[in-house]
Amino acid sequence: MSYSDINQFSQQCIRQVFTACFLLTGSFLIFNHVVFAHGVVHQRIDELTAQIQQSPDNTQLLFERGLLYADD
Repeated sequence: MSYSDINQFSQQCIRQVFTACFLLTGSFLIFNHVVFAHGVVHQRIDELTAQIQQSPDNTQLLFERGLLYADD
């Protein structure tokens, strides 16, 4: 193997690593709402559960929590 072959191979490896990092970063930026959306639903369910404990006869709160469970 000559020096130019090694240089060409290393440049190709660097290019592939850069491409992979670029694609992973882009994918995260595009799909991060999907990853973090699940936590928001659970947080809202917990908030409604606390409100239901304060007002157990409030059917609107029960209905809203039921919808969130259905979405989850």
